[in-house]
Amino acid sequence: MYFKFTGWIMLISSGLLMIGYILRKYNSRIEVLDSIIKDLNILKIKISLEKIPLYNIFSGISINCNKKTKKFYDDILNNYYKNDFSSSLKYISCYLDKEDINVLKEMLGTLGKVDYKNQINNIESAGNILKINYNKAKEEKEKNLKIKSAGIIGSIFVLIIISI
Repeated sequence: MYFKFTGWIMLISSGLLMIGYILRKYNSRIEVLDSIIKDLNILKIKISLEKIPLYNIFSGISINCNKKTKKFYDDILNNYYKNDFSSSLKYISCYLDKEDINVLKEMLGTLGKVDYKNQINNIESAGNILKINYNKAKEEKEKNLKIKSAGIIGSIFVLIIISI
């Protein structure tokens, strides 16, 4: 009887841990997308209104950014004079989908290489696409969390019934 009880506890706790992992995965993507969208708005404002150099803008963003995006912005600053910002994406690629990474890579590839009006247009279009992806991620989280949670809890329930 003791072994059955221990087995049940292990099954229930592993199911809850799986639900927690799924939730954390979706929350991380949403959190990073939200942070980057806000940072892109800051970047756009600083370029268009204040005409501050990119290095100074990224320095300011790096100080006030999300903990998960800190290494990303620090690497941009370290590679600023190489003009290779896309290599910095490795620090946030674990949180984002390929589409998000490609949008950022394309936008970062134009920074400092085109006039400021085109930079602003590229930042705006990247921000708009990332906002759409952000909303999709929120919807996907809700849908998949319900389905996966029900599946995990149902599996645990079936295993408990079988073991009785």
